[in-house]
This record gives sequence, C-alpha cells and structure tokens, in this order.
Amino acid sequence: MKKIFVTISTLIFSSTLWAATGYDIRIDDKGYDLRIEFEFKGFQTLHAVRNALIKPEVIKNLSPKIKSLTMSGSPTDYQSLMVVKSLGVKTQLLSKCKETIGEKEWTRSCKLQTDLLDGGKYMEWKTDQVKCIKSDQSVACSLVILGKTRPIKILGVQILNDRSFAVKAKVEALKNFFKLYYFILDYNISTRLASADFDKSPVKSEIENFDKEATQKLKDEKTYQHSFRLPEMK
Repeated sequence: MKKIFVTISTLIFSSTLWAATGYDIRIDDKGYDLRIEFEFKGFQTLHAVRNALIKPEVIKNLSPKIKSLTMSGSPTDYQSLMVVKSLGVKTQLLSKCKETIGEKEWTRSCKLQTDLLDGGKYMEWKTDQVKCIKSDQSVACSLVILGKTRPIKILGVQILNDRSFAVKAKVEALKNFFKLYYFILDYNISTRLASADFDKSPVKSEIENFDKEATQKLKDEKTYQHSFRLPEMK
C-alpha cells in the first residue's frame, strides 16, 4: 500500500500552543491503511499524551459504543479486552500489546487476536502502532492502523462488503481519535468538554462526509483514498 503522510498546523487557544495533525486513509481489496500524524506544542508532556491515548476510562467515556476496556499483564506487555456494542450486538475484541517507555520516546504496538473471542468474525487481521517523541518544545506522534475486514452478514445475507465495512470501522476510529485529540488539547481536563469541542469542530462534519462519499464510491469501485487537513485557525 502506498504510504502517504499529511501534516498541518492549527493555532489553538493562543500563539504559545500549536497542534499539527492530519490523516490519510486508503481502502482497497488488500485492506485499509489509516495513518495519522499529530503534534502538541506548549506544556503537554509525553506522560499526559500517553495516558490519554491508552487510559481505559478516558477511551470509554469518549466512545459510547465501547462498553468496557480492561488490560491485564505487565505495564509493557499485556492483553487488552474491548467490549463494543453496536446494533444491539456485543462484540469482544482481544489484542496483545507491547510498549516501550523511555524518557523522550514511547511506542505501543497491538495485534488483534483473530483466533480468540469475536475478532475473527469481523477481521482477517488488524494491527495498530503509535509512536510519540518528546522534544524540548513539543510531543509529536504518529498512529498507524492497518487491517483487513470481513464482509458483514446477517442470517447468511451480506449487508456490507469488506470495503464498506472498513469505511464504517474507520469512521468510528477517526471520531474516537479526534475526541482524544481535543481531550489532550484541553490538558486532559474533561472528556465531556473534549466531546463538545469535537461536536462543534469542522472535523465532525468532514468525517460524516467521508463516510457518505466512501460508502457510495466503494459500491462500484475497488479502491478509495481520502485525506483531510484541519484548516488553520487565526
């Protein structure tokens, strides 16, 4: 898959705090490739960014479809069990994750266990990796989510092909990420405030437009690619 990175600059609150973020997604017969880069300048710490990205209670509060998220194991080598409820159906997704934690760099890699619980019902495979680096003036991160979805069937009847299901799954991933993004911008103060910031941002309507456009085009086409840049705020 072609790897494309998008980086933009956005002024938030004042000239002392900048956040650069953007994403590119590609969906085809081989699967999906979602890549996001984001940077926080000002008073954000590597510890605060890491906590926002992995803390179960934060993720659950920002994502209404996630009913529970538990982790078991050591701080750097553990299993993550996520319970998701959608269309009245509960799904249990188990991933194995590994972290490396340093003074100025943090990485986490997770792999969905498709041979356990419900992972294999919806995915052929899935991995995600995040890497954050702390410099003197910023924390810069990259997030890569790769995978191959399966078609969705109800009573043996296919209601979504694999590509259309990938769109729906990544729409949820983008919504969740950008809520986390605003949570970090708000200095990890309130998930309610972060959700409100997301709801009134241009990102929400952009993701909704991406959902409609990608779903329509992938009915007839086998490949779709999309990128988004948050407009610079003066």
